[in-house]
Amino acid sequence: MNDQEFTIAVYSENVTGILSRVVGIFTRRHISIKTLTVSESSIKGIHRMTVVIKVTEEVVKKVVAQCDKQVDVIKSFYYKPEDIVHQEIALYKVPTSAFTNGNSL
Repeated sequence: MNDQEFTIAVYSENVTGILSRVVGIFTRRHISIKTLTVSESSIKGIHRMTVVIKVTEEVVKKVVAQCDKQVDVIKSFYYKPEDIVHQEIALYKVPTSAFTNGNSL
């Protein structure tokens, strides 16, 4: 079987211990977490956990199903790398004198 990188999104309410329970699912299956991000979602009162792992698709389906069984988890999804859109942003610092005097940089 070939391992592939998957991104799992877990939506839940902000309840004490939910992060520990979700991470415990990966620990029990001996799955190494590459990245873990937790933040508020666009819906008030709902938080999103984003987990990136490298496993087979069969394993990720089982993990997502097990996450869904947690009481405080609203819904879990997994995404393949081709399903994710990446965006890069650059920030440039330009002196205001370049704009006020009409001079070019």
